[in-house]
This record gives sequence, C-alpha cells and structure tokens, in this order.
Amino acid sequence: MGTWPGAALERDFGAAGLWRCIVVSDPRTAALLADTLLVLHALFVGFVVLGQIAIMIGLLARWRWARDLRLRLAHLGCVLFVVIQTWLGATCPLTTWEHALRVRAGEVGYERGFVATWLYRLIYYDAAPAVFTAIYTVFGALVVLTWILGPPRPRARDGGDDRGGRERLGRDRNRGDR
Repeated sequence: MGTWPGAALERDFGAAGLWRCIVVSDPRTAALLADTLLVLHALFVGFVVLGQIAIMIGLLARWRWARDLRLRLAHLGCVLFVVIQTWLGATCPLTTWEHALRVRAGEVGYERGFVATWLYRLIYYDAAPAVFTAIYTVFGALVVLTWILGPPRPRARDGGDDRGGRERLGRDRNRGDR
C-alpha cells in the first residue's frame, strides 16, 4: 500500500480535516464522486501531456489548429497551474478532493474498481517532491519554448479558412447573385 501524494496534508490537517468541506453522507456517493474526480484528473493530465505532443506535431505539420490562440491559452494555463502549484509545494486540489472523498467512502489504498485502479496507478507514483518539481518545470519550459518557436495566432475574423470554408462558399454564392 503506497502513500498518496497528499499524505503531508493528511498528516498536517488529519484525514477528517480534508473532507470537512465535502458534504456527502452516503459512502457510495462519495466513492462515485472520487472515481469521477479520478477520471477528470486523468483527462486533465492527458490534455496537458498529449496536448503538448499534439501541438508540437501540429506545428511541424503546419496544421492551423496547432496555432489556435484559445487552445494554446487553455493549455498554457493548465501547465502554469501545475508548475506554480509544484513550486509552492502545494498538492493538486483534485488529488486532495479525491482522497477526501475516498476517506469519506471508507476506502483505503487501491480498494476501487478496475478502471479506477489503473487510472490511479497511471497518475500517482512515488518519487521525491524535487523530482516532480524538476519534471514539471522542464515540461513548462518546453511549453514556453513551443510558444516562442510556434506562436499562437488568433482566429481570422474575415471569414476565411479557419471556419472550414463556410464563409468563402457564402461569398461565392453572393457573387453569383450580383
């Protein structure tokens, strides 16, 4: 049975203090919410990691979406959140909430379903905090370097290519009406 990433919070505040703000009376509901948070956490991690890989491939392939400003801002915001939280020595709120719900559900360790167990093993692993800080910092630097080498661009508002040609078709139709 390994330690979870928020063990220091539990030690400092006690397991009861972690879920004090979570009002869930049914342990089954708490377990379901914990599993839901685990899936959301995995999706967040996937967006951060796979998103960076997809953006780099997209830039090399000159795909327009890879320079989409909104996508890149969302990705950068997620990465900065992780990096800053790590620098501050804080535990991810999703981790804290999930663990609090698991405590409320009476779960310990890996007493969860198949998918939840493997998602848990995928996301949480044991290493010194300095290792995570270094990995997250290097990853954050890679994201910033990607911004510099392949800067995002706002979508064109003149109705051209970024909207799949819909505007172009409309203009052609209008020209035929004249």
